[in-house]
Amino acid sequence: MTERLHRHADKFHSKRQRQHVVRKYFLALRGFDKAAAQQHAAHVAGWLAYGPQGYSPNEAELRLLSKFLDRLGSGILPARLQQVLPDVLTVLQSPGAPRADETWAQAADALMRKLKKFRCCRQGRADGRRPGDELRSSAKESTAQPMDQDESQGHQQTAPRGAETTQSHLHPAPDNLQQLFRKKAEWTNMRPTERAECLLRAEAVVLSEQDMVQGRLSEVLHQVAAALAPPRKATWQLDPQDNKTEQDLQESGLDTSDPCGGLQRRARKLLLKVLRAWRTNQFDCGSIRHLLEHVKRQIQCFEEKANQLCFAAAATAWLAIQREVQLLLQSADEFDGLPVRRRKPRCTESNWVGNGVKKTAMLTAMQELGGRATYRQLLEHVRRNPHVFGNADHGTIERSLKSFRAPAYFQVRGKENGEDVFGLAAPCPKGVRRQTRGFTARMNVGTSCCVGPLRSTAEQASRDYHQLQEWRSEMTSEALFQHLRNWQGAYVVSSKHRHQVCVADKEKAKHPEWYPELSSHSSDKQIARALYMPGPEGLSTKLRDGTTRKACVDRAYA
Repeated sequence: MTERLHRHADKFHSKRQRQHVVRKYFLALRGFDKAAAQQHAAHVAGWLAYGPQGYSPNEAELRLLSKFLDRLGSGILPARLQQVLPDVLTVLQSPGAPRADETWAQAADALMRKLKKFRCCRQGRADGRRPGDELRSSAKESTAQPMDQDESQGHQQTAPRGAETTQSHLHPAPDNLQQLFRKKAEWTNMRPTERAECLLRAEAVVLSEQDMVQGRLSEVLHQVAAALAPPRKATWQLDPQDNKTEQDLQESGLDTSDPCGGLQRRARKLLLKVLRAWRTNQFDCGSIRHLLEHVKRQIQCFEEKANQLCFAAAATAWLAIQREVQLLLQSADEFDGLPVRRRKPRCTESNWVGNGVKKTAMLTAMQELGGRATYRQLLEHVRRNPHVFGNADHGTIERSLKSFRAPAYFQVRGKENGEDVFGLAAPCPKGVRRQTRGFTARMNVGTSCCVGPLRSTAEQASRDYHQLQEWRSEMTSEALFQHLRNWQGAYVVSSKHRHQVCVADKEKAKHPEWYPELSSHSSDKQIARALYMPGPEGLSTKLRDGTTRKACVDRAYA
């Protein structure tokens, strides 16, 4: 069984740049599961145990094997690990082993202490016990221990696989992922009221702790990470040049599918508070690495789809969480000696397309094609001539082309080989929107949009727009909406944005002295600052009766 480890060790020692291999293992260790950790731990141990004559492992190799031992967890060791780990201990304990310097000696002593915790290293082969007997005895002992630990002991660390539990073990094993999975399963099976009570208990723990305890805070962090849903795309987006914040139902706590007062909003707020408390108290960041990487994966999955986290619902909270996770992961990497992760800055001038850029680019492409082209010809021309999009990069152009709809800019002139042929069209009148097979009238009423029937010409749609204007001047909004629903082909689109504007208008109507600086034309950034920022302008200011503005807004939400 050790022949493969010998071959693997010979291959490793035959390389000239062994430090590059060690660095790659350090980086790949973060993504290894239990099976991969077992397999590669045996390989790394083989490097140390079966090196050439006169070989002495360097400090990085000792620390790498030590890291792999931390990731093994508790349970039964594979047979080849039971054979190679005693050989590693023998090499380190040999009297002729050179001790390069004090740092190397510390790394070797730490590795030997971890090796001595394993039963296979404590027991000699002279006792006559076979590996099969050791496996069976280990299985009996492992089945005797309960799988689910009490929640009050959740802060205790888990020992390596086949090792005894010790209080001095700093970094948790991957078994802590099982605790996260159990919490996620419990959260999935909870009723909405039970979920609200669970978050309320977690909030009480954080608020009641004067001196934060790492164990209690770790339990809260597992629960909040299990309750946290991945970021989702905002229901509406604004131009990034306006420096406006994205607000939606989930951000304002008014999600109709969340009847318990914005559970996800509370979970994000609690997660951010716990992460900041963890960093402020300088707790061990390595013990929550699995939780940090879990949250980081959720954010990265969204960024792969939407390119930027600022396009997510509750973007302000998610950006703050991303910063805290990045800082804690950097602290964990510095403690473990890994290369510090640095987030690559994004070029804001080239990763999004401004308003009107896509329309101008497609009109330019149509003119260069002679004013007549199919949908496929337009896309091919833009890909061959990306300069029409300005400074946008290739990925941004492709994302923009995916959402391109030719009938929105051009008029159908006929067909060619079964494909629609588009051409330049006259500009639409005010209040008229070009569709695939005609035109429609559109008029905004408050936070909704009234859409008229589909017409064959722009003149007919323009008459519908004037008709909508007349009805708007004579009817209330509710009566207008009901009349449109009875109009054949017409409908009303309810918009889900600018909820904070409605809240601000409502509060200003009740207490105009609170918001002297706001108006119906105030930007979302000004409204958010007045609603949520502390200080004389925010809701944390106490009123004459001792209450705060935030409490009044909370009552308004209820």
